[in-house]
Amino acid sequence: MRLRVSLIFLVCIVLGVMLVSCAGDQPPAGSFVDYERVWDFPEEIHLTDGEGLDVGVAGVMDVDVAGDYLWLAGINPEELIVAFKLEDGTRAGGFFKLGNGPGELLSPPLFNNFRIEEGRILRGSLYDGRKEYVVYDMERSLSSSFPVEISCDIVPAGLKSCIAVGERGYFCRRWNERESGLTRYIWKSGRKESLSLCAPLEKLQITVPSDGYNYNLAGTAMGYHAGRGCVVEACLFLNLIHLYSLDGSFSKTVCYGRRADDLSRLERLPFLEVQRRFNDVRVFDNFFAVLYEGHDVLLFNWSGDPLFRFVLPEKADSFDMDLSRGIIYALGIEEERIVKYGITKDLP
Repeated sequence: MRLRVSLIFLVCIVLGVMLVSCAGDQPPAGSFVDYERVWDFPEEIHLTDGEGLDVGVAGVMDVDVAGDYLWLAGINPEELIVAFKLEDGTRAGGFFKLGNGPGELLSPPLFNNFRIEEGRILRGSLYDGRKEYVVYDMERSLSSSFPVEISCDIVPAGLKSCIAVGERGYFCRRWNERESGLTRYIWKSGRKESLSLCAPLEKLQITVPSDGYNYNLAGTAMGYHAGRGCVVEACLFLNLIHLYSLDGSFSKTVCYGRRADDLSRLERLPFLEVQRRFNDVRVFDNFFAVLYEGHDVLLFNWSGDPLFRFVLPEKADSFDMDLSRGIIYALGIEEERIVKYGITKDLP
């Protein structure tokens, strides 16, 4: 009799483990059908001997590497954007003031809505939440200490983000009317075009009425690679990364960990007690990189496969990579500290 009871108990344990394992394999709400869990990387590198940069700029909120410059976005009302030369670290100039006049912005920009792109001309594209999408000549703006416009287009107001996607028009994201989730669409020639490929992502919905903060639980940090036409969205408070092509040819969700975070559990917590997951996204020709919980810089190829995990010794809120010189720049906002780390690995 005891043997039979023991066998039944053992079977129950095995079935329980199997059920938990199967549950972990299932894509959570707001994910693509192609869903993969990742917790190991082929290579893990712990970075040390970081060099703190004395840039002499207070209130830096974001960093970006583009062209021959390290760009800083901050809250200094007299100079919101400042650049330093990557070659020798000398100051190259700055522009944008806080205000409502020529050459001024109503609020400080961050590099998730002020995107700097390399090409024949180093361009900066800014959507400021109103109805204008403005493109600037970055180097001429530096030399004149005043933002030099290349073009200006009219787009919808009140968006969370807006980026130009070539002949397709503009890829727009905004909170829905209930502020329970994000909607995504293309804006072209003054008309809104739906994106059916994003329908699975929009199933992620906040169910608890907003307390003024918890709608952010459905938020994502975003990157876009123009050459590939691919979007990366890394969830701010969930351990999920969504990767998709705007032409609908590819979509995938990557869960970083053995089990996806439970949104319903997070909704029951006071917002200030919720752990931040992904802080930042950067895109490159052969891979994209995300900053996880302030310490892990995770590199994936454009199929969503893991490549490298770089572990930072100091907590960071923003980062970028200078691939030609083998450097990671990391910014800690609270400490107002920018650190650069050398990378000895050859990246793809």
